[in-house]
Amino acid sequence: MTKILLSVIFTLMASAAFGTAPGNLFTVAPRGAKPQSTAAEQPGELNYRQNAYGLPDALRGTGVAFDVGYVSFPLQTPRTRTTVHAFSNPLIIAGTMMPDGKMLAFTFVETSSSIKMEKMVRMDPATGAFTDVAALPDGYPNILDLTYEPVSAKLLGLAAWPADKTPSLVSINPTTAEITLLRKLDNVWYSLAADGSGRVFFVRQSNGDVGVSFNPLDGTEPVIAAKGSASAASYVSSMAMDRDDYMLYWASCASNGRSTLFKINPATGATTNLGTIGTAAVSTEVMALNIAASEPAAGTPQAPSSLLVKAAASGSLTATATWTNPAADSLCLFLNGELLKTFVGVQSGSNGNMELSGLRQGYNHLRLTTANAAGKGRYADAFFWAGHDVPRAVSNLKVQRVASDSALLTWTAPSSTVHGGYVSLTGIKYRITRYSLAGDTTVVSKTYRGTSFREKISTPGNYYYTVQSLSSDYGETATSETLYLGPALSLPYNCDFSTRAAYTLWTPKSMNGNSRCWTYYSYKPQHVYNPPFNKGNNDWFLSAPFSLEQGKEYYIYMQIKSGLGEYYPKMFDISLGKDDSVDGRTTIYRDTIASKAIEEVRITAKVDKTGEYTLALHDYSPFISCNLYLYKVSVCEKTTGKISGRITDNTGKGVSGVTVSLDQTTLTATSGADGHYLIDYIEPGTYSLSAFKPGYASHSSSAPLNVESKSTLQYDFKLNPTARATVKGIVKDDNNMPLQGVKVEFTAEGLSYSATTGADGSYTISDVSAGSYSYTASRLRFLTLRGNATVTAETDLPMTLKALDLPPHGLKSTSADDGSVKLTWNEPRDLFRRDNGVPKSQNGAMVGTDNYLFGCVWKQPATLNAISWMTTEYQGPHNYMNLWVLDVKADGTPSAKVLYNAMNVPANGDLVWNRHEMDAPVNCPNGFYLAVSYRGMASIAMSDGEDADWPFVAGVNYRSSDFRTDNWTCVDASFVKNNYMLRAEGTGLGIAPVSYAYRYNVWRLPADAQTDTVKWVALTPAGGIADTSFADAHTDVADGDYRYAVAACYPDGRISSVLFSEPVHLTNGVAQLGIDGLLIPSGPVADVLPLGVRVDEAAVYALDGSVKLRSSDTDLLDMSGMVAGCYILRVKLAQRVSVIKIIKK
Repeated sequence: MTKILLSVIFTLMASAAFGTAPGNLFTVAPRGAKPQSTAAEQPGELNYRQNAYGLPDALRGTGVAFDVGYVSFPLQTPRTRTTVHAFSNPLIIAGTMMPDGKMLAFTFVETSSSIKMEKMVRMDPATGAFTDVAALPDGYPNILDLTYEPVSAKLLGLAAWPADKTPSLVSINPTTAEITLLRKLDNVWYSLAADGSGRVFFVRQSNGDVGVSFNPLDGTEPVIAAKGSASAASYVSSMAMDRDDYMLYWASCASNGRSTLFKINPATGATTNLGTIGTAAVSTEVMALNIAASEPAAGTPQAPSSLLVKAAASGSLTATATWTNPAADSLCLFLNGELLKTFVGVQSGSNGNMELSGLRQGYNHLRLTTANAAGKGRYADAFFWAGHDVPRAVSNLKVQRVASDSALLTWTAPSSTVHGGYVSLTGIKYRITRYSLAGDTTVVSKTYRGTSFREKISTPGNYYYTVQSLSSDYGETATSETLYLGPALSLPYNCDFSTRAAYTLWTPKSMNGNSRCWTYYSYKPQHVYNPPFNKGNNDWFLSAPFSLEQGKEYYIYMQIKSGLGEYYPKMFDISLGKDDSVDGRTTIYRDTIASKAIEEVRITAKVDKTGEYTLALHDYSPFISCNLYLYKVSVCEKTTGKISGRITDNTGKGVSGVTVSLDQTTLTATSGADGHYLIDYIEPGTYSLSAFKPGYASHSSSAPLNVESKSTLQYDFKLNPTARATVKGIVKDDNNMPLQGVKVEFTAEGLSYSATTGADGSYTISDVSAGSYSYTASRLRFLTLRGNATVTAETDLPMTLKALDLPPHGLKSTSADDGSVKLTWNEPRDLFRRDNGVPKSQNGAMVGTDNYLFGCVWKQPATLNAISWMTTEYQGPHNYMNLWVLDVKADGTPSAKVLYNAMNVPANGDLVWNRHEMDAPVNCPNGFYLAVSYRGMASIAMSDGEDADWPFVAGVNYRSSDFRTDNWTCVDASFVKNNYMLRAEGTGLGIAPVSYAYRYNVWRLPADAQTDTVKWVALTPAGGIADTSFADAHTDVADGDYRYAVAACYPDGRISSVLFSEPVHLTNGVAQLGIDGLLIPSGPVADVLPLGVRVDEAAVYALDGSVKLRSSDTDLLDMSGMVAGCYILRVKLAQRVSVIKIIKK
């Protein structure tokens, strides 16, 4: 199995270049890097293990080491790692111990560039046995780490969706794996661990900072508890808390691919590097880190309850601790690891309290322990802040453009502190910073007092502000929305995004979290693109304001395209609004674009009231894997003119569907049902006009057309139909016989004519518009004929189709009364095929599942008997494949209705044809969708779509990530213009049966010589035989096992692939006494046949020569599994052979 590293790249995503796939939280990275030097060790502070419990320091941790298994190691010397249960599968990404003592974990499957979450499983640490709990649906986020929080009884995790720049805190149902989002985190918190008292600690990926959440279910961001000093993690890591010692242990996997164990004091951040988990040579990522808490002996006291520490309100380093006592001989109070006081003879239910002084500025830890004659009891912990704190961020921060060059910021002052400590809320000041989208940063006030701020700017542009709360130290920061400051943009406005400054006059805004929406591309041709988002796009691109007047018409022009064209449509609208809000806007244009070529959008717009308006392009496409591009925007007062008119034929009837083009422009129009057309947005000037419709003579204006500003020029003209013609001919096969049921089709731009040949092979197509055409002649079992022809008044075009080299099927062998072997077979079936037989590329999905289908549509109704497929070696070997036949809808797309399915069908290998014969014919009355699925990359082979005989067929290749949703994507694109190497054998329905003079070659060969044609003996004359049966007398054949081979042969010397029979045993005469001592049965044989002597080989054959039983080095045969009847017994000892006819009861 290929080893992988699961890498977090949150820090890289913000700077991802154009063309880079949206960053996942994980990526593949090679192993084998040398270990890095470790940091100097720092002493921890808490040591309850020795002070309170007298326990040894060398407690053990457990976890899952990637590609190793379930491991155990001393926390203080983790290099001495022990493998408890070795396994490399399943692949574990995260896990945690549950109250029942079992580990709950998530598994994944690996791909070449990413991972796919697979299952939630349970592992028994005692046996190493895994049990599936829940299968994970497509799109399930990657789970970074897990912890079980016992106070709320919740399974908590850090989850990462593909487009995320930071992880999310989630609650996970331990039975169904259903996820509840608690918070999309602001920081890259990378691992988490519960302390058992309701708190959850986090560690930051980049530097080991410790965060804490006192109520992880309330959806707030963890606060920094202590600055850390652990090395940055690069790959999957895991954290656990030693609850007895109140210490965090972080198994951090660095860029060298090895896990280093860090011991971290959660109150101070003091960090000790304990070394790699396992020696450097064998260390790998460690997931599901766990440290078991000690279990008090029976009869020991319970923990104190209702423990509360209240810090002094003045910010002094004092506090009061209160609690309720259990019955205990003694109760000890520890503060930050030091014994402060021992209480003796405490009574159950009595209240305890103590004034605390000399506290540490920042977080402190207090523990109450109990004991009696039975031993040490349970404990209670408090983790609290003492001293001065910093204020929370301001709320309700708003920014308004109160004048063209002025911004007004307003906010609500914070009413609480970050850690719950002391701050004089009346003395809070604010640091206000302005940021421009052009990249400039300006601190506009360092210590501002008040809750509103106004400033005037000198440089127009898009800006946003931050307001940071200040007390004795820097507090939290709030960020405003982005808005444009400066005068309205003047008209005419023309923007081709050739500079970043042009881009910064526009504001990207995502309404559902697409952090990369409307990204600037700085290389030629410069443009703006909106990438796809896994939740679907809801992304706006808003301009700076324009001054527009009531009563005037405005011309808005954009150049837009879709990233992948026809089968990846992008949905968008264009709107005007009074400000940069997405609410209350007026939609002036809505469309779906499905073109890889740049399309021009032209709009006429009016406003109801004079004022400033912003223009917005809104991408609201569902998730599809392509970008929406914007290349140019123009806005101006409309001064253009129009040309309008009516097009008629020579009878005066309006002609619809005529394409009218204004020469030397890109402006076009199409005539309507009554022949009327209109071309708008014409700059004043002199033009010529041309018109075209297939079947009509083209038209060009005979005189210059003078278009004036804001006026409409009327121009009517006629189109005359072209001359009509007839094309006919006879279609024959390559035996020069007429061929019935051939579809003959002639096509030109906008024109299509077709006919089907009759019993005599003839076709006639009348009323054809004379001109040049491409034509095809197609029929099942024959290679499609393609060509070009000029059709005049009376055109005779005969055609000849070449038969495909199809093999016969259903070969059977039986033994005749005269001792010969009779062979029978059936003529070839119809073959549904589009490939040329030579693999060029492959298609599939790295995250393939049993229900992720790839395949092609055939609209021809049929019954199917067999399926063949080929895979490439990419991500192979592919030792099996799932095969599917689905129904087809009336529009020619697949449906979710399954007509046939075979799972885990064995395959011969990659780059060879694999074939599966169905148990019974499959009826496909509407046509069929033939498809495969595979758990991982299917790599279904595709042949060259530019092959002259087997060209690419558009609009038939479809995929679905889960066919049960009936959601299908046509995979036609610039990179998939090839044909799937998927074939079906069967019979086309509703078409005339083919009558073709097939001929066949027959060979006999040793049973093991299928690939050694030198040993084949031809049994039929050159050119083959017309019959579908053959009798082999085999009089000159030595005794032995043989096969027969049959192939169809064709007039031009081609031979089909060969069909082989099952092995048959051939003999010439029966020798009863060939072996001395052999027992000859005197009557019917029961279940066991004694032979009387030990022989080298004994075999029992049916009368048709097929082997029914074979045994070596034996003196008896067990025939209990055979049905009653007559058989041939063949026995061999050294060079002697005996052949005996026997009867089985």
